[in-house]
Amino acid sequence: MLENLPSYISLIFGLTSIAALLLFVWAIKKSPVLATQQKAVSIMIGLTVWLLLQAALTLKNIYNSDFNSFPPKFLIWDLACATSHYYIVCNSERPTVY
Repeated sequence: MLENLPSYISLIFGLTSIAALLLFVWAIKKSPVLATQQKAVSIMIGLTVWLLLQAALTLKNIYNSDFNSFPPKFLIWDLACATSHYYIVCNSERPTVY
C-alpha cells in the first residue's frame, strides 16, 4: 500500500466498489430475460465472495510479493480462479433463447 495515502481514499474506494456491486445487481434484476433475473442473488453472492477474496489477498500483500519468482503468486491465484469459473460456467444449465 502507499505510505502517504489518506485513509479516506481507501474508504471512498471501498464504498465505490460496494455501490458498483449493488448497481450491477440492480441492473440484472431489471433485465428483460427472466432467467437472468432469477440468477441475480447467485451473481451477487459470487461477486461478493470475489471482492472479499481480492481484499484478503491484498491485505496479505500477494500483489506486492516477489515478481521474479516463477510463476508469480498472483498468477497462480488467477489460474485457480479462472479454472473454477470455467468449471462452474460449463456445468451450469443454459436457458434456451428464442
